[in-house]
Amino acid sequence: MTKQNIIAKAVKLALFATASVAFSATAYAAEEDNDDEQQEEAKVDTVTVVGSRLKRNHVEGASPVLIITGDDMKKQGHTTVFDALNDLTINNGIQIEGPEFSGGFTPDIRTLNIRGFGVGNSLTLINGRRVANYPAAYQGSSSAVNFGAIPQAAIERIEVLSGGGSSIYGSDAVAGVVNIVLKENVDETTVNVIYGRPVEAEGNDYRVDLTTGTVTENGNFTVGVSYRKTDPISAGDYDKYDSNDDYPYADIESPTLNFDTYVLDRNSFTLVDPGNQCENFGSERFLYSESLGYMCGRDNIALTNFRNEREQLSVFANGTYDLGDVELFGELLYNSSESSVDRYSIFIQERIFNVNNGDYYTVLRSFYESDLQRSLDSKFEDNSYNASFGARGYFGDHEWETSVYRSEYELESSRVRFKAQEAIDVFFGDFLGYAGATPVFQGNGTFGLWDNLFAQVDDSNRDLVNSALGTQTYGNETSSTGAQFMLRGDLWDMEAGPVSYAAVLEYEKQELKFKPDELITQTPPFPYTSGSGWLGLTGYDGQGDRTRTALGMEMNIPFHETFDLNIAARADKYDKDSSSIGTRVTPSVKFEWRPADNFLFRGGYSESFRAPDLVQVYSRTGFYTTVTDLYSCWQSLGEPGTFDAIDECTGTQIFARRLGPGEVGNEPLKDETGDTRWAGFVYDITDDLTFQLDWQKVTLEDRVAQLSSSSLLFREFECLTNGSVQVTGSRPSQDLSDISCDQVSNLITRVYNPDDDVDEINSFNVTPRNISEESVESLDARLMYGFDIDYGRFDFVVNYSHLLSHEFDGVELRDDPILGGWEPRSNINATAAYSYNDFGVALTMLRRGSTTVYDPGHPLVLDGTLSDRVPPHFRYNLTTSYNWTSDFRTRLTIRDLFDNGAPRDRTIDANSFPWYNNFVYGGAGIGREVYLEATYVF
Repeated sequence: MTKQNIIAKAVKLALFATASVAFSATAYAAEEDNDDEQQEEAKVDTVTVVGSRLKRNHVEGASPVLIITGDDMKKQGHTTVFDALNDLTINNGIQIEGPEFSGGFTPDIRTLNIRGFGVGNSLTLINGRRVANYPAAYQGSSSAVNFGAIPQAAIERIEVLSGGGSSIYGSDAVAGVVNIVLKENVDETTVNVIYGRPVEAEGNDYRVDLTTGTVTENGNFTVGVSYRKTDPISAGDYDKYDSNDDYPYADIESPTLNFDTYVLDRNSFTLVDPGNQCENFGSERFLYSESLGYMCGRDNIALTNFRNEREQLSVFANGTYDLGDVELFGELLYNSSESSVDRYSIFIQERIFNVNNGDYYTVLRSFYESDLQRSLDSKFEDNSYNASFGARGYFGDHEWETSVYRSEYELESSRVRFKAQEAIDVFFGDFLGYAGATPVFQGNGTFGLWDNLFAQVDDSNRDLVNSALGTQTYGNETSSTGAQFMLRGDLWDMEAGPVSYAAVLEYEKQELKFKPDELITQTPPFPYTSGSGWLGLTGYDGQGDRTRTALGMEMNIPFHETFDLNIAARADKYDKDSSSIGTRVTPSVKFEWRPADNFLFRGGYSESFRAPDLVQVYSRTGFYTTVTDLYSCWQSLGEPGTFDAIDECTGTQIFARRLGPGEVGNEPLKDETGDTRWAGFVYDITDDLTFQLDWQKVTLEDRVAQLSSSSLLFREFECLTNGSVQVTGSRPSQDLSDISCDQVSNLITRVYNPDDDVDEINSFNVTPRNISEESVESLDARLMYGFDIDYGRFDFVVNYSHLLSHEFDGVELRDDPILGGWEPRSNINATAAYSYNDFGVALTMLRRGSTTVYDPGHPLVLDGTLSDRVPPHFRYNLTTSYNWTSDFRTRLTIRDLFDNGAPRDRTIDANSFPWYNNFVYGGAGIGREVYLEATYVF
């Protein structure tokens, strides 16, 4: 989609919105002329909040729910929905994404990782209905919702349930549920203009929002359009990141250039000295290390992405229309986005066998945009929509609602890559065969890597190099289509009040389609490029769907005027092809005890589950890896009764295919099952001061994980030797003892090699399998305090989350410096606000607790010189606003007020730019940002 196209869409959608509002206003006006004297009975105000389908007159209920309004987001300095969710204290998991990791599978996605359970283990709803997942597999292995596709301008509020909710919503509601509630009942027109930029960079951020609507006695209609344009930001925009010489830990390790060309002799494991050849193509020779030697490199730190270029158009609309006994309603959220990941170079790398002396080498050569005189940027275009339509009314005193919905997400991505066959012709020469697992090439004397690795790209050979390049594309689609019928009301009266209920019947069909280009799925030109016509890319493909029907029931029983018991159960039935679930029943029981008007004690137990991820069920991909082939090593050693896998075996490079379980005759995936237990209280200490504390433990069994290559080989060795041989020096990371030997033989096949008298691996397949167990125990606290003074009002809100335990397969990860990863033990989000008449100011502190150092195996950590943890990270956002008139207001937002950056971590080496852990502190390099916002209402 071109820029002109996206602007044209904006114009058309704006005209459509205007026409829709005009039509709706006319219809409503006509309806007002009808003389309808029917009076409705006055009803107590009730609300429905995520975690229950029952209406209630208390915001705080049996389950802890955090509500973030659109005004809260602005007050706290958040400019996107993702910012607000990312800074939740319960979002303490790692998210491998973002522009600083632009080489990943999904650099353009924005996800949530509640409690560190993984991005796919929380359920996302829009107005209570499911949405389609991002079409690309998150990091190549799972599904996730993209919060970057939800515009902030459309948000009325966000409701976040922490913990399991499968008894109400079904699959995926394991670690939590996020319900996005769109704006409604708008009876004015608002234009909002936002401009922002970093203080030290030129990357502008523009946003224009238009929201309008009408409200009448018979209904309402709201529509909005949001357009956003974000300029790219590079490390070179900052003085502290524009050169390799800016490496902040030079007292430990000298800064080095980024290597772009080298020859590694794999026999001696030393670099072949390039001499003065680096100058041929604009690089320079430098000493990589005393042990390895010299290579060619450049100072190209400044070219690294800190933020991607992005252009986004969103449209949202919803409305209701009262026909008398029945009210119609409909909702729409549409998003279209174009983004670009700046890639300044592309490299080619391979192992080359020298037929002249019998040695083999690893060679690498980088080519830059300036060399090739072409753009190497990656492009992403995605379009999504969520639409629903329904009706609601009453059967006597019982409220009913029926609706249908469709959510669809399409993604087209493109990236410049080397084509396998052409790259072989241009760079590698003749393919001769194999030396063990190493491909053997003999240079063709034209521009082969082996013959002329250091040749300059100029007018004489530029076309030749470019002829080996092509544009690799994906066109992926996901969708969710469903229907829902709900009935709720009161069953009978008890002394303490009525017994209320809600029943729901649902149907849903989910679809997944990965559409790679033809080179990914074609027959490979040579065996070493298995699965792809693109050099070094195996890609992924596959498609499939699944259907489910569900029946759920929820009841609230007031046993006493101070004590309510809520029980719920839901049965989800899945088709037979997508999994082995069949029907999964998930119950829950929870309570509210209010011994005093100002005190609520709550708790409960809820079972949860996650159906097998469609990516894991239907997608196919592959990867190259080096493994220890225990069986062939054991054969080559003469089949001893015991041997040491480390000392006596060498690594073998293999191509492993990752397939769905059904493709290799293994058992279909089961669902991941678990439960949530919680207890807590809410105490209104005074009219102005409230404190709440909740303990929670979430457990998930039968977690799906991809089979480890080394563990699978270990299990195969047990099968082939009947467990009679002892292997030392190597133990499997996964316990695969429950996999039968027949199943193993479906995954690994061998052929006899008469030259070496061993059975070599012929094909190697891995597949996802239910093999793990995980649990997280945590405490969440919240303090709210507000009071008036003579000249205004102060409000304070503090949120705190503390990780008590995180176990995975019996290993405590919380305090483990290696297996525990980088999860913080605690997070704090605190806001102090002051308002007086038309003026308001708020300061928000975002504290991310201490984490494990980037490299816990660093020598300075091992010898005790450095701690294995980095200190907490503090960020501050400041916002000020002023209402100049009743119709016009402005806001100034300063994000990262003190430009704190990411915590210093001395274990990060000179080659790990941007010299902070960008998986934990993504975006920290951008630093202080200033936003100006003007809002006019008419």
